[in-house]
Formats: sequence, structure tokens, C-alpha cells
Amino acid sequence: MKKLISVFLLFSSLFTENSASAQGAKNTFSNIFRVNAYIPKLNDSTLYVYYINGLDTVVRQVKVSHDGRFNFSSKISEPAKVFLNTGKPGVDPWNGEYTGLISFWVEPGKTTKLMPPVDSRLTIAEGNQTQKDQNEFDKINYTVEKSQNDIKQRGEQAKKDGNFPTIKPSLDIMWDSTETSKRNQILNFIKYHSSSYVSLWAIRGYMFYFKWANRQDELANSFNLLSKDIKASKTAIRTKQFLGLEGDLRLGAKVKDISSLDSTGTQISLSSLQGKYVLVDFWASWCLPCRQQIPALKAIHQKFSSRNFTILSVALDDEKSKWITALKQERMPWPNISDLKGFNALSAKVYNIHAIPFNILVDPFGKIVATNISIVELTHKLDLTIK
Repeated sequence: MKKLISVFLLFSSLFTENSASAQGAKNTFSNIFRVNAYIPKLNDSTLYVYYINGLDTVVRQVKVSHDGRFNFSSKISEPAKVFLNTGKPGVDPWNGEYTGLISFWVEPGKTTKLMPPVDSRLTIAEGNQTQKDQNEFDKINYTVEKSQNDIKQRGEQAKKDGNFPTIKPSLDIMWDSTETSKRNQILNFIKYHSSSYVSLWAIRGYMFYFKWANRQDELANSFNLLSKDIKASKTAIRTKQFLGLEGDLRLGAKVKDISSLDSTGTQISLSSLQGKYVLVDFWASWCLPCRQQIPALKAIHQKFSSRNFTILSVALDDEKSKWITALKQERMPWPNISDLKGFNALSAKVYNIHAIPFNILVDPFGKIVATNISIVELTHKLDLTIK
């Protein structure tokens, strides 16, 4: 989470060439993507379709025919990754990112075809260069996944044979080797695909994966390897803000104020906490890694709360009952606010938040000093900064 995104529900009608004048149709057509799909396993279902267009996320519904055929089209400004899911739009609880039964890329002016079989390991889309790049990238995950499954099977067999403690050290080494190999392959992919939106997506999507290995700087630095056109794209704006390289979340910039209600109905703003170091922590009741780091945040709060530090938690929930239940379970001794609009929350829009957990460390003067800082980094920074 696997994160997130400011969501605007745009259930617009399909664009057609006949809906405008000849000149207008020509200009519009160049920005329209089309999807033609034949997936029998999804017959007679209703799919949620969601994708990012510029700085917004489009969510719509598509009906699948009795024989598994469906199609849709719309206008985009640059290549976009599309997710299809039955039921409501899916969110990965580990990184807060959108997820789906099927994902694929579309490009302006191109028709993408989806075909059976539905296999979560394999891309079933074709029709544009970005998707070709994704197919190549997927081979990295597939190769590592296969190797790790082999390691798991060896471990299971060793447990049955009663010699797991003996073989475990070697299996751990093998596992770590596959993880290192995967990260290196991702970096190499970005290096040799500097003009691909897949590379831009990988920098954002795998930041936490690299962070766990303390290699986040390598991935962040790979942003500079991207082509001039890619770095000038709207998608890159979100990525640069996510990395703290530019825009509203640029280090040293004055943080924008946010305000919402806590569980008692009291209005609380970030500006009301000015004069302290404030960790603005974005989370949600359904976000597993968000919940897992709360005990560590409690320890940090206990250590530094008397030394001019506090936390402002912003819950990107959309169901009050689940938010309240989580608050009772976690017992966080600092302000916690939410407008219960999920990633359509004003606070998420203000900071262009697209994935959680996400945090912003603000100094007593309201300036941003860190974004997406880890628990270890936060403790170290506060130890050095707050006396």
C-alpha cells in the first residue's frame, strides 16, 4: 500500500467523433483513449474504472455484457494507468495506492485491447508503448516472485523433514539476495527507460519498498535520470511533491494551513499548533502500515511532547464509525481530525496526497523540514533539533 489521491467522481458520457465539428473532433480525438475488452470471466458484472488524469482521479462504472465484452473511452492529457475492479474501487491497505483486479496503461489517441486469460501475474493488455514498457517491468516481479516461491517451498519442505532450523540461515540469505536483485533491476529499468511513464510510476510506487531497505535515496535520485518531457508532465508534479522535491511540499516552503473537526466536533487547524514542531500524519483506519506505526508514534510523542513537539493526525476515512472505533482502539494522545471524505478530503487536496501513510514535519515557524520521514529518521532529527 499500498496509496493517496484527490478523487473527483466524473461519470461523464463517452466521447465520440461525431460530438463536435470536424475541426473540433480532430483535436479531441488526439486526446481520447479507447479500451476494447473481451474477458469472459467478468461477464454480466459492473466494473469500477479509475485512473488519474492530470492531478485528478476519474472514477466511473462500466457494464460488462453477457459474453464478457465491454468498452469505454475518455479524454486524457498524458498516459494513465487504469484499474478495473468489481465492487467499489480497490485500495491496497499496505500502501494506500489504488489497486484492482486488472491494471493496464492507456495513451491519448490509442486503443488498448484487453484479452483473456485473467492472470494476476501477467499483463493482458496491448496497444501502446507504455503498456509494452509495463510488460517488460512486470517480468522483474514475475522472476523474483518465482524465485521467492521456490524459497518458500524449500522452507515448507524443510519443516516437514524436521531440519528447518538448519536450513533457515541459507534460505534467509537467498531471500535477501532476491530482494536486493529486485531493487537493482528496478533502478536499472528506470535508467534505461528514462522516457517511460512506467519509470515515473515505479519511483513513486516503490518508494516505501526501497525505504524499508534504507535505499530510498537511490530511488529518489533516479528521478533526475528521467527525460525532460517526463519530468515536465503532470504526473511528475505529483511525484515531485511526494518526494519533497518541488511544489507545495518542497523542503523549506511555508506549509499551507488545513483545518477540520475532531471526533467531538471541535475545529482544529494546523496553524493553531504553530510555535511547535508538528508532525502532520496522514492515516486511515483501514491502512495496516498506518496502524502498525502508531505505537512508535506514541513513544516519540511521549519523549518529545514536553520539548515543543506534537502530532496532528489527519484521517482519510469516509466512514465515521470505523474512524471512531480506530480512535478508541489506538488511544492517540494528540489531535486527530477528519472531514470523512476519504481522499477527496480538502486536506488531501491541499497537499496533493495520493498515498498513505504520509507525513509532513513542520517547524515552529510553519516551514516544511521533512516529508515522508521514517520513525527512525524522525527520532534522530528531533533529538538533534529539539533541546
